[in-house]
Amino acid sequence: NEVHCAKLDDYCGGNLPGIRAKLEYLEELGVDGVILSPIVTQMPHGYHGYWTKDLTSVNPEYGNEDDIRELVVLLHERKMKAIVDVNLNHAGGPTVNSSDPESVSILKPFDRPEFYHDDNCSLMHNEDYDKGPAFLERCKLYGLPDYNHENPRVWQRLMKWVREHVDMYGFDGIRVDAARHILRSFLDHIPENGSPIPAFFEVVNGEMSYVAGYATGDYAAVYNYPLYFTLKDIFVPDQPKPKS
Repeated sequence: NEVHCAKLDDYCGGNLPGIRAKLEYLEELGVDGVILSPIVTQMPHGYHGYWTKDLTSVNPEYGNEDDIRELVVLLHERKMKAIVDVNLNHAGGPTVNSSDPESVSILKPFDRPEFYHDDNCSLMHNEDYDKGPAFLERCKLYGLPDYNHENPRVWQRLMKWVREHVDMYGFDGIRVDAARHILRSFLDHIPENGSPIPAFFEVVNGEMSYVAGYATGDYAAVYNYPLYFTLKDIFVPDQPKPKS
């Protein structure tokens, strides 16, 4: 829909059946894996997948549970891996106030203020990311409700959800969004039970030693942001580095 796609703050028509229709083309290109955006239900305009509204249901803009299962089966038939992006750091959208019981009640399954950090701080500007681990892990990323992983109910429910999410659809691994904003002890315990889950952690930082610190264990990996920033400096010099 060309008119709809002119609005870059909303969905543009892509969905799971659309990926399925292009698998032969991807196979011809030599693609050996697909990383899906978060597939759970989102707040309005959450086309990117990071404004989680309901962890327990599939985003109808993308398709349904059967669409996911069929896509994963077809990928595996072609010897391709199926990785899914998961948002374990925050929920809601810009209009949700995690301190307000009524506002946060629309989020599932974490529908009460105690499930979120109550620190009065947000990560909005580059300088905010240099204020230390406590600020990174407890403050609201762009003002979004920040999961309180120190709350046992949040910890246990998220761990249970990751396990079920992977097993339900047969995913081969997960991409963990905003990993450095999540309690390290939580990340180190994924998963708490069952077979290992390979995890790719998004750690946006230009220091190799910092980023590599998240690639611990046999099933953890990171994106090479240090290389990205180096190449960016070569081809587009004198530009500020985003730190989210």
